[in-house]
Amino acid sequence: MAKDTKLKAMVDRISELPDELLSHILSFLPLNFAYTTGLISKRWKTLCKLMIDLHFDDKLVKGEEEFQRFGRCVDKVMLSPDMNNQPIRGFHLNCCHPELLLFDYDQWIEAAKLRGVQDLQLQLSVFPFKTAYEMSKWESRTKSMEDKFISVAPNNIFSCRTLVILKLERLCVAGNILSVHLPLLKTLHLKSVYLQNSDNLKKLISKSLVLEDLYVMVGYKERASIPLARVDKGPFHVLFKAVYHNLQFLRLDVKRPNEKILSYFKDSLVFRNLIQLDLVFEFFYGWDDLKDMLQNCPNLEVLLIHEEIIPKLQDIVIGCEWTVDVRNGFYTIWKSPNFVPKCISSRLRYCTLTYEGMEDSLRFAEYVLQNARLLQVMTVKTTMFTRSVYHQKILDELNSCPKISPFCKLSIEL
Repeated sequence: MAKDTKLKAMVDRISELPDELLSHILSFLPLNFAYTTGLISKRWKTLCKLMIDLHFDDKLVKGEEEFQRFGRCVDKVMLSPDMNNQPIRGFHLNCCHPELLLFDYDQWIEAAKLRGVQDLQLQLSVFPFKTAYEMSKWESRTKSMEDKFISVAPNNIFSCRTLVILKLERLCVAGNILSVHLPLLKTLHLKSVYLQNSDNLKKLISKSLVLEDLYVMVGYKERASIPLARVDKGPFHVLFKAVYHNLQFLRLDVKRPNEKILSYFKDSLVFRNLIQLDLVFEFFYGWDDLKDMLQNCPNLEVLLIHEEIIPKLQDIVIGCEWTVDVRNGFYTIWKSPNFVPKCISSRLRYCTLTYEGMEDSLRFAEYVLQNARLLQVMTVKTTMFTRSVYHQKILDELNSCPKISPFCKLSIEL
C-alpha cells in the first residue's frame, strides 16, 4: 500500500509540470512508447496528440506480434479521425520488418502530407525472407524481385506543397514520376533508392526549384548509361547532368568513371551557387577535365578531393588529376592548364586533397597555391602508404612553392 501511494505521489508531481516540459520529455521516447504514457493519465494522452515530430522506428521491435502492435500504433496516430486536424512538422518512418507489408504505409505518408508535414524521412530495409509466406507477401507489393526493396507510390512522396526536407533510403519508387510538386523543398537525399530510369531523376531535380542540399545515390530499373557510384547490391548510378540552380553543396562519389562521365563534366550546366564540392575517387583513368568542371563552378569556396585505398595496387589506376596505368606501364604527366578557373583565382578559400605518392598530386596542389588569391588553408592528407616515405617530401616541396595568397596556411595531416 505504501509503495502504491509513493508511486501515485510521483506521478502527481510529474503531472504538475507544464505542458511544454512534458512534451519535451515525450519527444525523447520512441513514439510507440510515448503513447503508452496515456495509460498514466488523460493529460499525457492529450499531450501525445499534440506532438509535432512523429518518429517511428522498429529497431526495438522483436517478433511479428510485437510489430503488429507497433503497426497498429502508427495506424492510430496517423489515421484516426481525431488526429486529422493535428498539424505535424516531421514524419520519420524507419522499418525493416516484413510485417510492414500488412499495413497501408502509403496511407501513413498521405496522412502526413494532409497534416502539413515539412520533414519526411523514410528508411525501409531489404527484407530477409525466412518463409514462402513472407516471400509471397513481398511479391504482392513489388513488381521485380530483383529490386528487393519495398515500393512507394511516386505521387505520394513527390507531390507535397509543405515539404522542406525529403530523405529517402532503401526503397523503390513504383513506376514513373509523372509529376513533381515540391515548391518549398530545400533538402533532397536519395540513398540506395531505385527509380524507373534516369529521366525520372532529371525531372525530380529540375522541378525542385529552391533546392539547396542534394545527396543522390540511386539505381534504375531500366538500364542507365552513366555509372558513377558503386554499391555492393545493385547497379547504383548518379545522374550528373541536371539542373542545380540553387545547389550550394555537392558530394560526388566517382567509383567507376569513363569517357561519358568526362563529357558530362565538360558540358555540365553552370553551378552558380555551388560553394562546396566534395569529390571521392576510387580510381581514375585521367582527370585533366577537372579544370573544366571547376570552370562551371564560379563561386566555389571549398574543394575537397579524396582517394580511397585499393588493396591490389598493381591491378588498378589510382589518381584524380593524373593518369597512370600500372599494368601497361603507361604514365601521363598532368600539365597545368593555360587558364585559371574563376573559382580558383577569386573564390577558393579551402582546398583538401589526399596524397597517394603520385608526383602529379603535388603539381595540382602547387597549381592551386600559385593561383588561389583568397586561399586560407591548403590541406594535404597522407595515408598509411605515404606518410612514412613522402611526408618530408610534401613539406619541402609545398613550403618552397610560391603562394599568391599572403594568408594561406599549409596543413599536412597524417
